[in-house]
Amino acid sequence: MNENTAEEREIIEIIRNREKAKLAILRELLLKGMDWFELADKVSKKYYDRDFKVLPFIEILESQGLIKKKENKYELADKTTCSEVLAANKKETDLILSLDYGKGDFARQLDKQERYIFCKILSFGNSIAPSILYDTIYDDVDRGIGPFHGYARSSYGKKRAQEVTMDLVKKRFLKVDGSIAIPERVLSDFVTENSTELVSMLKETSEKIKGLAKKNDELSSNIEQLKTEIGKFDPTSALQALRVPESIRNRIDKAMRRIDERSFSEAIINCYLVSETLVSLLFNFLYSNSKIVQRIKHEDKLKKIWNDEENEKRNFPGISVIASLLYVILWYRNKMAAHIEMPPTKEAARISVASLIQALIEFERLGIKIDA
Repeated sequence: MNENTAEEREIIEIIRNREKAKLAILRELLLKGMDWFELADKVSKKYYDRDFKVLPFIEILESQGLIKKKENKYELADKTTCSEVLAANKKETDLILSLDYGKGDFARQLDKQERYIFCKILSFGNSIAPSILYDTIYDDVDRGIGPFHGYARSSYGKKRAQEVTMDLVKKRFLKVDGSIAIPERVLSDFVTENSTELVSMLKETSEKIKGLAKKNDELSSNIEQLKTEIGKFDPTSALQALRVPESIRNRIDKAMRRIDERSFSEAIINCYLVSETLVSLLFNFLYSNSKIVQRIKHEDKLKKIWNDEENEKRNFPGISVIASLLYVILWYRNKMAAHIEMPPTKEAARISVASLIQALIEFERLGIKIDA
């Protein structure tokens, strides 16, 4: 054969690439024509240890023109040429057919959903925790993309993703050792057969990573700014910056310690005791010349301060804010400390401390001196 025909070149290329499944089909069809079921059964049982999807390789050979279908049976398009090429390369052909798997044998076993899972694993560097793998698949399902989307119920699509993944593990197409990965020989075959698709996927992933990196830089900058702002409102830092009597400072410190000790009701009570002092101070400051008797209750003092529109608008803007802040503490004290109508919570205790400190900040802004 001085100049190979197109068919000869196709078969030689199959041998060169060590494409076992294709060679097995060609060899079996040298013996006789078979329908796809008999051919698939023969190849999978004779050349492989377990169930093997032969149909994809039959379809490829048919598309290449090496086999054809006649009266529901497949046969070689040119039996003579095929026989001559296989005979001329018998040693190499026998070696390839003795291998467990050949080129493309792993990759062409995968359906659309399985290929999708492989690509997901590779996008994480071929090592991903099962929970993260499922989360990213579930996210696609919820966004209406990917081959697990489109079922009547999204929950079934998510369940199906787990089933397909575990089936791949059982077939040893995936390995699990804390994380899920594609075994080396399967990976090599998959990458070789899907190089174009994977390059495209990696480019897309790279662009996403660049975008995420940019967003991460922006987020990091925002977090640092937020830390600075939070520092301004940190109870301990804020309290240290205020000029308040030692007795009040100690009471607030005690409230914060009780929060750390999970004694939330006691923390609220400590805040309330300070708030009583502040309300009395503010009430006396505003109404020092008033004939209002000092027997007026704490809650009524708060109400009067809060409703004092004249002082709020003209003399001391912000006193209604102070009244509101201190009323929050009163409410939590009544509900979670004095009568326990509601279970005391860490959040309530922290809000009480924050409200108290903000009230002290407002006192300082208004220039109201605090004497314990």
